[in-house]
Amino acid sequence: MRQDTEPLRDTLGRPLQTLRVSITDRCNFRCVYCMPRDVFGRDHTFLARSELLTLEEITRVARAFARLGVRTVHITGGEPLVRRNVEHLVELLATIPGLELALTTNGSLLTHTAAPLAHAGLERRAGHTCAPAHVGRQLAAAQPAPTPLRRRVRALG
Repeated sequence: MRQDTEPLRDTLGRPLQTLRVSITDRCNFRCVYCMPRDVFGRDHTFLARSELLTLEEITRVARAFARLGVRTVHITGGEPLVRRNVEHLVELLATIPGLELALTTNGSLLTHTAAPLAHAGLERRAGHTCAPAHVGRQLAAAQPAPTPLRRRVRALG
């Protein structure tokens, strides 16, 4: 953070340290938690790809917020792993000094993406409450997963 810049603060005066970035409105599940069928039915229109920020634009925004005191970028969605080139986004964000990267996922695609995401610089993964039990096992087996996360995921069954 530049010394001449005041950190961003919320309405209670606390410094804003986490930026949540939704990189897609799409998901491969229709769970009641985040995409109930009564709202996201067959006729629901998702955002056109042209309306989404590019990976470079997301990185530019994250870099600006990091200069204002943000220390964690939390990648969310929909389901962020359905976004094309999410590993490249993690690579781009990992170049921002002092920034921790986290991702919330239902975990259904982690079998193929956990290692590339970790290699790209992802530090934390968190599972959705709608994730089925086999997803908990995938998260627990993913390398390199932080030890506290493995304990929490194993508790899911």
